[in-house]
This record gives sequence, C-alpha cells and structure tokens, in this order.
Amino acid sequence: MSHEFVPADEDDFLQAPGTHLEWVGEAPIDAASRAQHQALIEQYACLVKAAVNRVDRCLPPEVDRGVLVGRAIMALIDTAYRTPPGELFEQQAKSNIWKSIVKWLGGQPWLRKRLKEAADKLYEAYIEVSQHLDSPVAATMLARELQVTEAQLEQWLNEVNTYFTAWPRSFLGVENDAHGSHRVAMAIAKLPPRARLVVTLSHYEELSHDEIAQILNVPIEEISRTYAETGLHLRALLANAA
Repeated sequence: MSHEFVPADEDDFLQAPGTHLEWVGEAPIDAASRAQHQALIEQYACLVKAAVNRVDRCLPPEVDRGVLVGRAIMALIDTAYRTPPGELFEQQAKSNIWKSIVKWLGGQPWLRKRLKEAADKLYEAYIEVSQHLDSPVAATMLARELQVTEAQLEQWLNEVNTYFTAWPRSFLGVENDAHGSHRVAMAIAKLPPRARLVVTLSHYEELSHDEIAQILNVPIEEISRTYAETGLHLRALLANAA
C-alpha cells in the first residue's frame, strides 16, 4: 500500500478551444469516448466512498476530509481516461484511489509523525503489560499502564488504526524486509479467529470498519478496538520472530 501514485492535475483535462475534444496528456478524446469515460466514473464512484471510509473514522478531526475525497475522485477520473473498460478496470481504479489517499496522508509530515508516535507509545505499553500476562492485552490494561483516560486512549487507538491501515509494513516493522509479506501472513495465522478475521477483512478484502461491523453484527467501536489491539499483537509477534 505504500506505492507511489501521482493523480492527474485538473490541467490534464482541458477542452481545446473551439473543439469538442478533451485532452489527457497527449491523447485527444472525442465526444463518444468522453461519454463512455463519464459513465465509468459514475459507475465506480462508490469506490471513492469505500476508500475514504477505510480511514475516515480513524483520522484526527483537523484532517480535511474534502481533500481526501478530492484526491480520490481525481484518481478515479485519471483511471477512467487511462485504463480501458474491462475486467481489470475496477481493480486498477481501487488501487489508484487508495494509493492517492495514502500518498496525500504520507505527504503531511505532522500527521504521519503524530500517528507513528501514538503507535509507538501504545506498542511500548503493550509490551510492558503483555510480559505479565498469558492472555491478550485489553485496552483497559493499556489505559492503566499509560495512566490516561479512556477518551485519550480511544484517540490513540484510532491513530494506531490509521497508521496500521495506511502503512501496514511500516507499522509492523517489515518495511525493508524482503520476506515481510510471508512473515506477516505467518503471524496473522497465529491470531485468534476473531482478530484474524478482522485483519483479513480490512487488509485483504479492503473493507472499512463500518462494513466489518455490519458483517460481524457488532458495534463499530468493538471492531476499531479489536483492530488496533490486533495490530499491536502482530507487531509484537513479528518483533519476537525477527
């Protein structure tokens, strides 16, 4: 999920004066093709909402959701004009939309720094608490270890969720590991069934926490906590196996 993607700027979609052609890079688009592309954009607009929803609930309130939506829409438009209709279109559109969101988030140094600090803080507390337990670490235990309120802990857990969702390899400490994907898969296999399902639905099925909550018929807050706690557990498993 950490690939580079540069969505087209508005200047790439210019109508030539006195004609009925649009331009994307060097390629002229006639009216019929334009209508086809517009239909594709409308058909797959739901992918924009799905991608933004994956991180929306977990982002700090000061993050402008409108910018994220705009970036995602531009990525969809770019895909519609550069990728022919067919079986691979939806896959390419989903990939480009998500990459554009992650690229924008990663381009906000204050945001990524804040998310990483929250993740590191909770991970250190998780390790400290887990040393004395044979069972999974609960959020209430982390709050006691950190000596913070439930509200503060909830904010940090949400930020862990965003960091784990947008940059999983970085969060799990396998960013420069050639065998990282295999190690992560092995660690996921060791998780309890519910935790394994939540992570699988999020990372492999690319569902938002809202959608996972609906599938499992549980409150969204339960999914968010499970996901954050599972991320910390996975990070510990991978660190111990290194």
